[in-house]
Amino acid sequence: MSALEPRDDVDVPPLAVDAPAAAESGGVLGRSYRALSIGIVSVVFLIAFEATAVGTAMPVAARELHGIPLYAFAFSAYFTTSLFAMVLSGQWADRRGPLGPLAAGISAFAAGLLLCGTAGSMWIFVAGRAVQGLGGGLVIVAL
Repeated sequence: MSALEPRDDVDVPPLAVDAPAAAESGGVLGRSYRALSIGIVSVVFLIAFEATAVGTAMPVAARELHGIPLYAFAFSAYFTTSLFAMVLSGQWADRRGPLGPLAAGISAFAAGLLLCGTAGSMWIFVAGRAVQGLGGGLVIVAL
């Protein structure tokens, strides 16, 4: 007998959830939760991908924008405003629900991406990263 085969001599406690209701919903990828689950995973994936891309492209961006002395500010601006936005998002979501901070966060993140993508100087790029941090902090807590 392998470890994966069921055993008859073991008592299995009853599930704490209603088994028929759980079977009907199909779990997180069932019909009723599929769009929400895909949306949540997509938002988290895009924010994580952006962080990886920025880490990779930052040396070239700083050099092209003549902002090597401000290199660290591009990272710290994101993390500082993200921390602030996490606290704000938690309070906002507790009072009014998660939809407001989620929508505002996605909008701010997109605006920050646009600002960074069109930056002509390193200071504008750092400002864009700060706006992205606000958006990322709002989104991650709201999710």
